[in-house]
Amino acid sequence: MPPYNPQTSRLLLQRSWWKDRLQELPAEPEAPIVTPRPDLSSDERTVVEFQIRAHDGVRLWGFYARPSTSSGPVPTRIRSCGPADLPEIDESTLRHDQAEFVMQEPAGRRLADRVLDVINLYQVAKNTPGIDRAEVSLGANNGSTFPDEFLIVRQLSDWNMC
Repeated sequence: MPPYNPQTSRLLLQRSWWKDRLQELPAEPEAPIVTPRPDLSSDERTVVEFQIRAHDGVRLWGFYARPSTSSGPVPTRIRSCGPADLPEIDESTLRHDQAEFVMQEPAGRRLADRVLDVINLYQVAKNTPGIDRAEVSLGANNGSTFPDEFLIVRQLSDWNMC
């Protein structure tokens, strides 16, 4: 993990700093590579593994799951897990008739890059067929507090920047 830098940390909360970085992102995210995962799917849920390319070319991966019983657009939650944790689908999310994207963050990723990764995943989720675009939300892991990158994305969303 890179050492703490107070100057960069202050910049992460400024609109002008993010404006420049967000302009570098493509208007539409690259389509994910999707691989069906019948070993994780069941009569109640459909699970696929996805891979997306981050803004800097790093490959990000995770799982997308949706309830098999839902016929129309469903609300969706996005989460991430640390580099040492395997992405796991939250069964309670699916029981509440919601879909879920859970992404594994690569090791040693800077906070600014993790923020852009979450924004990328958020855009991919909103462009996925069967997702209610107006109901894509950020989720915490296992009822814990939100990771820093999710708090920053929430602030950027409040500023209508993503």
